[in-house]
Amino acid sequence: MLTWDQFDEDGDNIKSGTFEEFYVDSKKYRRIYAGDTLNQIEVAADSGLYRSGDQRWPSSVEMQIRSEALQPLYLAFRDQRNIRLDKINWQVGPFKLPCIILRRTDVTISDNGLSKFCFEPGTVLLRYTRGSGWDETIYSNFVLFQDRYVPLGIEVTHAGKAFLKIHVKELESIAQIDDSLLKPPTGSAGPLAERVSISSDILMRDYLVSPGIPSYPRGAHGKVNVKFVVGKDGRVIQADAVDGPAELRGPAVEAMRKYRFRPFLVLDKPVEVESGMFFELH
Repeated sequence: MLTWDQFDEDGDNIKSGTFEEFYVDSKKYRRIYAGDTLNQIEVAADSGLYRSGDQRWPSSVEMQIRSEALQPLYLAFRDQRNIRLDKINWQVGPFKLPCIILRRTDVTISDNGLSKFCFEPGTVLLRYTRGSGWDETIYSNFVLFQDRYVPLGIEVTHAGKAFLKIHVKELESIAQIDDSLLKPPTGSAGPLAERVSISSDILMRDYLVSPGIPSYPRGAHGKVNVKFVVGKDGRVIQADAVDGPAELRGPAVEAMRKYRFRPFLVLDKPVEVESGMFFELH
């Protein structure tokens, strides 16, 4: 179980909540979100994935909370295009840490803007990560759990300002699996179908492989809302403009059809994804 707080640019605590997970394997677990914006119980069992409470998929921030605590190397799998690994030393506050940096081979980007993973000198403890842009995470207060080092304190900053503070409150083994633990709550929706609805910020942040670039007519301006479906192979199989200037709808749809994503997995199986995004030209 972990607790979390989210902060705005002024440092005000704008959202809080808890996340709890009982984990057996990637196809058997129980996750509980409780907070200001999401209250949901999700159960994965042999018969599929079920949800009670809020039926929407967790937002990108709500998914990040879980990933920062339980999958601290998740950033490494966002974008594997033209990547090679380098070793560097990186200054984090007053400390210089040994790091692995994900260096692009197709374009030149300064080390400051590249993803990196930095370790406590002489150990395997991950102490710092730099995501895309100015997202940074610091891990502290480690405990050894099932042969893994787990940080109890996690602080995420965005552009140098506090963004998330996460505290692992409880961490323990399940001595015996209780069948009731993996029983969907009464009234749960599911099992989830072959198509799910996901916000575009999750797709763009964690699953985008390559974007499509619109070719707009000269002098045009405006905003087009495009609804689209990503197939199980990560290719856009359907795209429709639902509003916006007529001269921009075609180029926006054509660009959307060129987007490529990593397949979205539910219980290790790819599913189709419905989403939507805006193309805007000034």
